Amino acid sequence: MKDNERYKQLFDNMSEGVAIYEAVDDGEDFVFVDYNKAGQSMDGTALDDAIGKRVTNVYPGVKKLGLFEVLQRVWKTGEAERHPVSLYEDDKLTFFRANYVYKLPSGEIVAVYNDETKRKMAEQENEKLLLISGERLKELQGLYSLSNAAAECTNTKDLFQRSCSLVPPAWLHPEIARCRLLFDEQELLSEPFEPTQWMQAAEIQVEGKTRGALEVYYLKNTPEQDEGPFLAEERKLIDGLARILGQAVARIELGERVLHLSAVLRAVRNVNQLITKEKDREKLLRGACENLTATRGYFNSWIALFDDEQKATATYESGLGADFDPMAKRLKRGELSRCVRMAIKQEAVVLIDDPPTECGDCPLTGLYAGRVGLSSRLEHEGRVFGILSVSLPQGFSKDEEEISLLKEVADDIAFALHLFEVKEEQKLLENQLLQSQKMESVGRLAGGVAHDFNNLLTVILSSCTFMAEDLRDGDPLLDDLQQIKSAGDRAVALTSQLLAFSRQQMLQPEAIDLNRTMENLDRLLRRLIGEDIDIATRMDPELWKVMADPGQIEQIVMNLAVNARDAMPTGGKLTIETANIELDEEYARRHAGVTPGPHVMLAASDTGSGMDAETAAQIFDPFFTTKEKGKGTGLGLSTVYGIVKQHGGNIWIYTEPGKGAIFKIYLPRAKTTEEKAIRPQNKVTDSRGTETVLVVEDAAAVLRLAVKVLKRKGYNVLQARDGLEGESVANAHEGPIDLLLTDVVMPNSSGKELAGKLLAKRPNIKVLYMSGYTDNAIVHHGVLDPGTHFVQKPFSVDSLAQKVREVLNLDQSKTAANSGDQRNKAPTSS
Repeated sequence: MKDNERYKQLFDNMSEGVAIYEAVDDGEDFVFVDYNKAGQSMDGTALDDAIGKRVTNVYPGVKKLGLFEVLQRVWKTGEAERHPVSLYEDDKLTFFRANYVYKLPSGEIVAVYNDETKRKMAEQENEKLLLISGERLKELQGLYSLSNAAAECTNTKDLFQRSCSLVPPAWLHPEIARCRLLFDEQELLSEPFEPTQWMQAAEIQVEGKTRGALEVYYLKNTPEQDEGPFLAEERKLIDGLARILGQAVARIELGERVLHLSAVLRAVRNVNQLITKEKDREKLLRGACENLTATRGYFNSWIALFDDEQKATATYESGLGADFDPMAKRLKRGELSRCVRMAIKQEAVVLIDDPPTECGDCPLTGLYAGRVGLSSRLEHEGRVFGILSVSLPQGFSKDEEEISLLKEVADDIAFALHLFEVKEEQKLLENQLLQSQKMESVGRLAGGVAHDFNNLLTVILSSCTFMAEDLRDGDPLLDDLQQIKSAGDRAVALTSQLLAFSRQQMLQPEAIDLNRTMENLDRLLRRLIGEDIDIATRMDPELWKVMADPGQIEQIVMNLAVNARDAMPTGGKLTIETANIELDEEYARRHAGVTPGPHVMLAASDTGSGMDAETAAQIFDPFFTTKEKGKGTGLGLSTVYGIVKQHGGNIWIYTEPGKGAIFKIYLPRAKTTEEKAIRPQNKVTDSRGTETVLVVEDAAAVLRLAVKVLKRKGYNVLQARDGLEGESVANAHEGPIDLLLTDVVMPNSSGKELAGKLLAKRPNIKVLYMSGYTDNAIVHHGVLDPGTHFVQKPFSVDSLAQKVREVLNLDQSKTAANSGDQRNKAPTSS
């Protein structure tokens, strides 16, 4: 909108007449669209008498003038034409006109003309047409070119002569742009020159005094006619060019002041060009410093980026070399010099007039003798990235242009840093999402494998028990059976870890205090990791509680401790920390899967070998390990990952090679602080019985095993291979069925669906579920539904028999209530 206003003002105030037409009747005539004030004044025609009317009606002599044919040709071909000075006559008007006609992209025709009547009558015609052609130079190139001229010329005549040829190419339409410079008694024109009504001007001031003017003309109106022929940037450009000319004159007359500003301006523009092209942050910042000194605008320049603790994370310099090293080291330690402290705190540029006096403790003081320092913070939208600092000759420091240029380049660099940060955050979130999706897929696979493997282990371990019972003491086969059982027990541990990773293990959460958990583990941890590793703890005394399974939390700490021990084979330090943390929206935005709100942090940091980014990206993958073959399963950290996720938390690792590693776990704050009541356990001394048990299991080997165990314990056993068959067997059995022992996940009908159907007909039947992993049919987020009884596969002969006896021994009223709960629950497919 500003551009349109500017063009309209220029359009109305140009000394040339400008008329804009629209073709009608397929080009047989033209209608006035716009008519500037100069044209109205020259022709003696009011705007309302022309707009919307045909040219042939307003100017009946136009066809005799010869201009009408030019309008038609330009409208048809789109090629601009000049119509030489010609006489126009009708009943009211007589005048001479020279027209330049061209076609706008909108299809409208523009005629730009001057009143040549006096010149023609006085025989002083000296037609000057624009012969300059070529590509439009960008605004910054014009500034750059004029800055060079201002720096090189030694007198105003040479300066203005060169400027007259350098100014027009800087405009949007250089082929129709003309320049006139007025200074003191001098007038210089770009050749060929023709004044028009489409003109913009700026005063040339030297040391605050107006000495002349810079005028730029368009020979005709331009497509930017909504606000006049000139864009907003062009209106700013002429001010900048006039300012450069005034400064150049001041340099010529008073010294080298403008030479320095021109060099700075070139440096700033070079930095801006670098910002638009460079995709690497390190190269951008290094290149920015180099560009600021390459034009000799500044003696030196340097940039420091800071973290939240105001310690420099990176530094870049030009013009200082090794002399900057002491400063860089101090900045990285957080020891900030006076100019840095001031620049970080305030928005305005910091000026140090006399560095040796004002900053005596600065390592750069000796290099800044006879110079001044300017520093500006790198800030965008309230985010302070660091500072930019330069040194320059004394005498220029208080110049407003000098300060504004440094502020401009500092803001541009800050914006570029903001864009880099946004891109990095986007890439981080994409990687986190891909990693989360990968872990979910692997988890589902691991859970399925563990489920099937647990069925096999149930048969293997129980068969070992049966065989051992049938052998006499001293039988050599007992050793073989013991080896099989030991291998099976190790397999059980592995499947347990897989279940933990896949978040399909059974949890018994309660409101716990992690500080108390760590106190209980302290002695065990010290024995586990050895005397050569020092353990330090930092516990928040006001720590919130979390809803968690105490045993699983202990498993997390133990696994992290073992991982830290392996990373410090020659000794080191393990630090365990707890703290209350409020994860905000910003943190959640940068970390996929995080829900904002109050969390409890559990962190474990070591001083070990650390790891590179590629290794850290795989650290939670199951079976991934950096140890030698046979030295580890690769399930320790994947188990930690699964437990944390199953508790609704998140875990992140921060590590670098040679700098150790920090594991940070965030668990949601418990909504209740009530400790879980300790329930009395039903002690089972005799696992035998005579009740009737219906066993339903789709894995044939597990079914045979369960039937065998229960029959040996004296129970009357009914069996079925799936839910449908189980329902049929129950319906066909006329006597009571005391217990349903059923697998959870089965074809045709799940264990829970079967239990619901049997409870509807046999309300006193007790239900015991068995499964190799926790399915959503009987659990929610790994927590067993209230009143539900469960035995985890793989189970031993004794554990199955004891669990069956324990459920059968439950109080009758309690059983009836539980049965009612079961009946009231809608069956759910699994």
